[in-house]
Amino acid sequence: MIHIRPAAEADFEALLRVQQAAFGEYAAVYKVSGWTRETLDSLREDAREKHIFVAEEEGVVVGSVRFWTVAGVCIIRLLSVNPTHQGRGVGKALIREIELVATDAHKFLPAPCSALPGTSTCS
Repeated sequence: MIHIRPAAEADFEALLRVQQAAFGEYAAVYKVSGWTRETLDSLREDAREKHIFVAEEEGVVVGSVRFWTVAGVCIIRLLSVNPTHQGRGVGKALIREIELVATDAHKFLPAPCSALPGTSTCS
C-alpha cells in the first residue's frame, strides 16, 4: 500500500534517486534543469521554500512531489515516480494529498517548464 507523507531530510537521498530514475532518460535532452543538476544542498534549500511529499511503499520512497501556493494558486513541480511503480496510482495519490492540504489554493498548476519530447505537459 502506498503511504503519502511530508518528506524529512532523511528522505532526500532516496528522493533524488527516484527523481533520476523517473527523468533519467531525458538527461541528454535537458542538460540544464532542476532535476539534472540537483544536489542534496540544493534540495535542502528548496525544502525551506516549498512543501515536499514522498510516497512510500513498505518504507521505501517510490515517488515525490513539490508544491507551494502563491496568491491562491498551488504550483506543482517535479512530480516523480520510480519507473517500477509508474502506472499504479502513485502520482495520483501525491496530487490528491496536495489537494487535501493546500486548502488556501483555488487553482492547481504545474510549474512552468518545457514539455518533454513527445508530450504536451511538464513532468
